[in-house]
Amino acid sequence: ETVQVVDVSANLRTLTSNRLDVSGVQIGDRENPILSIDSIRCDFSPKGLLRREIEKVAISGLTLRAVFSDKGLEIPFMDMGTEADAAPPAPLPGVIRHLEMLNSRLILTWQETQIDIPFTVNAAPVQTETEALPSRYQVFLTLMPFHQEIEVAAAFDLLEGDGHVAITAEKLDLGALSTALGQAVAGKMRLSLAADINRDGIHL
Repeated sequence: ETVQVVDVSANLRTLTSNRLDVSGVQIGDRENPILSIDSIRCDFSPKGLLRREIEKVAISGLTLRAVFSDKGLEIPFMDMGTEADAAPPAPLPGVIRHLEMLNSRLILTWQETQIDIPFTVNAAPVQTETEALPSRYQVFLTLMPFHQEIEVAAAFDLLEGDGHVAITAEKLDLGALSTALGQAVAGKMRLSLAADINRDGIHL
């Protein structure tokens, strides 16, 4: 059995009865980390922690490096899914009432091209009267590759492993995208795509 050792570092700035504030998070090589985060702030209350609830997690300045290949999306030191995923899901450890990610970016390597994709995320659980710890989340994601704005709205159940995603872009500049990817295409287009997601894959 092979064991991978990953360097992890962070600075604890604040820890009180209602807040955790961490800065300078890095995973991987110090000079070229796989994941780095400027700051993570968690707001909570003692009563909320007893109910396994965190009121808000705010992440700023996240940078994640990944590779896209014939095998799909690959992130070093992270398992993106195997046949063993068919095992029953574990109970949720808790719930985050509001997740916010600002000033973040995905650096994606595709063939010989490196694509810098700034993004923001807002996510919150869908609360029902019967669930103490809701497992379904609504997620709103804005991607900005090559200064093009792409909106993603999704609903996903962490326990069931299913959900729905809708992707829209009002005016995609094909010239900006093709120039960055080394292709010769011009014009603008409106993008609208919807898909269902389950453990078997993505169904358009």
